[in-house]
Amino acid sequence: MAEPVARAVVDAFYKVYATRDAERIAEFLHDDVEWTISGPIDYLRFCGTHRGKAAVLDLIKRQVPAVLRVCSFVPDSIVVEGDRAAMLSV
Repeated sequence: MAEPVARAVVDAFYKVYATRDAERIAEFLHDDVEWTISGPIDYLRFCGTHRGKAAVLDLIKRQVPAVLRVCSFVPDSIVVEGDRAAMLSV
């Protein structure tokens, strides 16, 4: 079993994530990260599951900005359980 992640680390990650700075975000990502985005695939072609650090960084640096201009990011709710974290932003 993987090591549990502290809520403080997850909160720190989302603060860095809000900056959209891929280099700083990379410091928080495990090589085997699994990142899932839900949404209307017809409009947001990047929705789905992305596996691996390189795929997630490509998502953040290239795929999302090609479709959306992110002006702000505010998590609505965050759940941390063991070595997993989930966030909902509306």
